[in-house]
Amino acid sequence: MEDKGAFEAFDLGYYGSYVKNRRKKMGYKSAKDFCATLWRRTRIKLSTDALYDIERGEREPTITQFIAINLVISGCLVDMDRLNDWVCNEWGGPVSHGEIPFEWKIENFDAAADELNLDKSNATERLVALCTHDDEYLFAKDFPF
Repeated sequence: MEDKGAFEAFDLGYYGSYVKNRRKKMGYKSAKDFCATLWRRTRIKLSTDALYDIERGEREPTITQFIAINLVISGCLVDMDRLNDWVCNEWGGPVSHGEIPFEWKIENFDAAADELNLDKSNATERLVALCTHDDEYLFAKDFPF
C-alpha cells in the first residue's frame, strides 16, 4: 500500500523539551547524573550524548528508553496527562477515542478498492463489497459511510 499521508506520530521536540525541563526541575543539572540515576532506578543505560539528542528532539528514544525515562521523571510508564501533547493530532484526537480521521477512511477505501478492482464511483458496490469482503483490513468503521 502506498504511503500517501506520512506524518510524524510523535513530537520528538516537545517530548525532548519536557524531559529536559523535568530533569532540571528534579535537580539534575548534568545529564551524567541523570543517566546514572536512570541506570540505578531502571537498569537502562543511556549515554549523555543520547540523552542530549533526545532532549533536542534529534533522536527518537527506543520504547525501553522512553519508558525508563518516564519512570524516572514522572514515576509512571507514560504520563497520560502529557501523552496527547507528544503525539500527532491524528492520534491524540479521534484515534485515541476509537475513531479514524475521515481522510484516512477515504485513503483506506481507495487502497482496498484498488486491490479488489472495484469501481470507486458506485457507492452501492462500495458498500456491498466492504460489508461482504472478509479481508482483515476491511472493517466498516475504517471507511467513510
